[in-house]
Amino acid sequence: MKAGDRIVCPHCRQETFAKEHVVMADWTVKEKILQCPLCGARLPVVETTAPPPAEEKKAASLDALSQLLGGEKLERPDYTIAADVKRFCKDCRHFIAHPFRTRCAHWDREVDPMDDCECYQPKTAAAAVGNKDKNNDQ
Repeated sequence: MKAGDRIVCPHCRQETFAKEHVVMADWTVKEKILQCPLCGARLPVVETTAPPPAEEKKAASLDALSQLLGGEKLERPDYTIAADVKRFCKDCRHFIAHPFRTRCAHWDREVDPMDDCECYQPKTAAAAVGNKDKNNDQ
């Protein structure tokens, strides 16, 4: 049992929830107990099993949703994008990154990093290393 679980209090026999109460001694925490918020009685500690992993819980909720909607179980969509489809300016060799402005050297204008254009040319590994070396020399 943990704080917030619905219970029937063994003392007042009312349906309620478990409330966590901190017992203090001076200004230090002595212990944390569960108690009934209606009668204030201390609740017995009941050992619980570990909660199911998040993946099992997610799968169970998806199954319950598909049963509710009366359909078949849907497969998770694949959102991966092929490298030849990604044509963002931030990945282009003409892209000039600056803290205040981002520019395109090809069009000589300000661009957004997530823009795309027909003149896209992917950055090469040598170009990326060369830019880092130039920045270190200055």
